[in-house]
Order: sequence, then C-alpha cells, then structure tokens
Amino acid sequence: MMVVFKTWRDTWRIIRKQPVVFLPFIISGAVSLLVLYILFLAPQRPIAYLLAPPIRAIAGEKFLHYPFNFVLLPNLFRLGDLAVSAFLGMLMSAVSVGMVADVYSRRTPSFLISLIVGFKRYFALVLLWIISFGIIAVVMKFLPHLFNLQARLGKSAFVAVSLCVSIVVQSLFVYMLPILIIDRKKLWGAFLENIRMLLSRLVPTVILVALPSLLYVPMLILKSYASLFARTGFPESVLIILAVGVIAALVIDYWITISITVYFLKNKTE
Repeated sequence: MMVVFKTWRDTWRIIRKQPVVFLPFIISGAVSLLVLYILFLAPQRPIAYLLAPPIRAIAGEKFLHYPFNFVLLPNLFRLGDLAVSAFLGMLMSAVSVGMVADVYSRRTPSFLISLIVGFKRYFALVLLWIISFGIIAVVMKFLPHLFNLQARLGKSAFVAVSLCVSIVVQSLFVYMLPILIIDRKKLWGAFLENIRMLLSRLVPTVILVALPSLLYVPMLILKSYASLFARTGFPESVLIILAVGVIAALVIDYWITISITVYFLKNKTE
C-alpha cells in the first residue's frame, strides 16, 4: 500500500509543478459538455433541423417535447459521449501520458509534440478502445438478466457490479497507453508487456485503478435514476446530473491516467 501512496504523492507533485498536463483532459471534457449542450438543444431550431428527424424516427415525436426530451437525453448523451471517448478521449489521454513523461524526465512538457506522437499511434489507440469497450459491452449485454432492475436494491447492485466490470477491464489494459506512447511499441508487443507488468504488480495496479473509480459510485447511482427524475420531478435536473457526471469522470480518469503513468515510469527507472 505504501507504493500506492508514494505514487499518488508523486502524481500530486507533478500536477502542482506542471498543471498543464491537465490540459488534454480539459479539452476532452469541454467537448463532452458541448455535445451534451447540443443534444439538450435537439428539439430547438436550428439544431432540430439536424437532430430532430433521427430522434423522431427512432424514439418518437413525443421525445422532442418537454419533459420527454429529458427522459431521452441520458441515452442520447451516452452515445455522444462514447463517440467523444473513442475518437478524442483516447487521443487526449495519450497526449497527457506524453506530457507526464516529459515532466518526469525534467523536460518542458509539450502539448504539440505529444499530440503528434498520439496521432502517430492513433489507429492503435482507437483499436485499444474498441477492444476494451467490446469486452464491457458483451458482459453488460448479459449482466442485467442477473438483477431485478425494478427494485431499488437490484438497481444499486447492478450499478456496483457494472463498476467492478469496468475496473477489471480497465486494469487489464491499463499499461497499454504508456507502453504505446512512451516505449513506442506496436499493439501486440504493448499488450504482452502490459500483461507482464500487470501480473508482476497486480495488487498496486488494481488499487490505483479501483480506489479512484469507487468515488464515481454515487454519480453512477444518481445517473441510473436520471430518467425517473425527468418523469416525476424536476426534468432539468437530468442536465445538471449529466454535466456533473462529465466533470467527475474527467477528474477521476485524469487521476488514474497520470498515477498509472507515474507508476509505470517509476518501475522503468528502478
């Protein structure tokens, strides 16, 4: 456990020394919030000219009107956020990894140079996201059948297990990003090195991923009731919940990515 605390201490020192390493995550989060705002405006002109026809065709006319537009908003945003994560989020995470490596090596972190490196590995990054998401999607397809989602306890248990699945999958590929960006290995070689490092440092790795992720549990539970709030309470609260969720996920993902990168670099130099 001391290894974990030392890694978090070094992570905090890097953040305080060079807060610019947070810039890629700010960009990713800002785009996610922009997507959320555009989807919120879907029933209104001029956005309606683009988004209203597919919403009307897939969900129905009523979901273009208050308050049902807020009932549909979490599902729409889930799709939009997935697209941002796949095509921009992975790239920005790679940029942050490169910038952290610069700080660790006592170089001035360069967003532009790290971005160029990220673009060179862009296909591998997107493929890595597809593999990770594919595993989670397959598991999540069957997982709801194990719980009574109509009961409050069943829904909470489903959220908890879903988070555990996400933590396991994230831990399984957690060193891929720094290996791809810092060591510049190809995808298969990066995967083999990732597995080797994961097996040799399993406990610290899982703790570095799991503990920050657990902070997101209240937000997951709140988001699971978002549609219910839209139907029975204050519909606009859905927009607030989703926006806060973006910021919370941003901070947690940022901390995990940087701390794992620091831990990776420490073990490379020891």
